[in-house]
Amino acid sequence: MPGPAKIENKGCFHKHKENLQNAENKNWGKCMTNFLSAAMINETLEDICQKISALIESLTEEDSMDLRRELQELETTTWCLYTFMEQFTCQPLIYTGPGTTEEIIKRLEWALAFSEEIDPRELFMLQKDTKKKTTPK
Repeated sequence: MPGPAKIENKGCFHKHKENLQNAENKNWGKCMTNFLSAAMINETLEDICQKISALIESLTEEDSMDLRRELQELETTTWCLYTFMEQFTCQPLIYTGPGTTEEIIKRLEWALAFSEEIDPRELFMLQKDTKKKTTPK
C-alpha cells in the first residue's frame, strides 16, 4: 500500500521562511533582533481572503449551499481579523526570544517607562495593583 502523497506547499509560510533564510545567508542574521514584524500575518490573511473569494466565484449552482455559506463565513471572519490587525497604529511584533509572554510584557513596560521618563516606582505600583485585580481569589 503506497504512503500518502507528498504535497508541495508553496504557501506564505514557506515564502517568509525563505526570506528569513536569505537574510541569514547574507549575514543579516548577526544584526537581527528577537522581534519580527507581524506583517506576514496581514499578508497571509489577505491571501486567504482572495483565495476564498475565488472559490466562491467558482462555485456553480449545483454546488452545495452549505459549502457556499461556510466559505462566506470563513471569508467574513478572515476579513474581520485582517481589518482588526490593520487598525493598529504600528504592526504587532512577534517575539522569538526566551521568556514567557508575561515576562516579556513586563520587561517591555519597564523599558518604555525608562524611555518615556516615567517614574519606575509608579510603574511598579501600577503593575502591583493590576496583578491584585486580576488574581483570582
